[in-house]
Amino acid sequence: MTQSDPKHSPLSLKIIGVMTAYYLVSLYYFSTITSNYFIIYPSFPKISEHYDAYMGVFNASARILMIYSSVALVFISVLMLWFRPGAFPRQAVWVTIVLGAVSVCATLFVILPIQLSLWIKGFDATLYQHLLSVSLNFQIIPSLMQVLIGFWLLNRYLSDIKLLSRWVFILFFNLTFWTINYDALVSFSLYTPVGAKDWLAFREAIVPTKFIWMLILAFVPMLLTIPMLWLRPKSIPKWLVGIYGLTIFWIFFISFIYIAKNLQGYLTHNYSRAKIEELINSDFQYRGLPAMVLTLITVWMFIKVGQQKIADSLN
Repeated sequence: MTQSDPKHSPLSLKIIGVMTAYYLVSLYYFSTITSNYFIIYPSFPKISEHYDAYMGVFNASARILMIYSSVALVFISVLMLWFRPGAFPRQAVWVTIVLGAVSVCATLFVILPIQLSLWIKGFDATLYQHLLSVSLNFQIIPSLMQVLIGFWLLNRYLSDIKLLSRWVFILFFNLTFWTINYDALVSFSLYTPVGAKDWLAFREAIVPTKFIWMLILAFVPMLLTIPMLWLRPKSIPKWLVGIYGLTIFWIFFISFIYIAKNLQGYLTHNYSRAKIEELINSDFQYRGLPAMVLTLITVWMFIKVGQQKIADSLN
């Protein structure tokens, strides 16, 4: 029987690797486009003093991430047709490919040209509204549907795990990949071209209520580590959950006592080039590196779950 057969494909480390890459890339892509829509795009109308420099930094940094993540998403989605577990129906994989293709085509052929035009030709309110409309309807919504199908596929894949433990892990796994994928260096690089004249309006635009909710979601995996100590797939050792919990608690702790209080809190009401540079230099060191560790731990957990399923299938 060929490997493309959805009912009889034997689970292997290669399939587990492709699955892991798919969830990592698809959730990173979703994180990038939602961050742009809810946080970055609202700042465009607020910049007047150094608009050209601001849009130049945005296009130079965000475009690279969006192009690479878009191409990777399409490639890995198609790869899933041949490297997927039996619990992933071929028809469902095709649906994710179509949804991903719609979102990626909107990104590459509509969103990126609009962003470039807003930089080269200057801010245009009509074009800006078109950017928001296309981003929501043809970029974010298809990607969200793709993510939700991913939840359903994971539920099928982990059906041998008790329901409560299964969904604690599914939420933990997806929220980690969505919120911990670290691109703050790109976001904070946008602070540098903003002048004192536009600073307060810029801050009000990028720290709305929606941003606060996204920040809260970023720390939900920390709360989930508590039930994960008792409710988790049996192949994941408790000490690995403990390391994850301590690492994300460090990120929460340093964010509260230093990043939020001394830097972001100050910058909310004041402009300071020194504080901006300190934020950029310290954030990666204190939060970026631990965030990468969390991603690696979550990947390790997922691989261990897959290895256990392989072992169980051989018994």
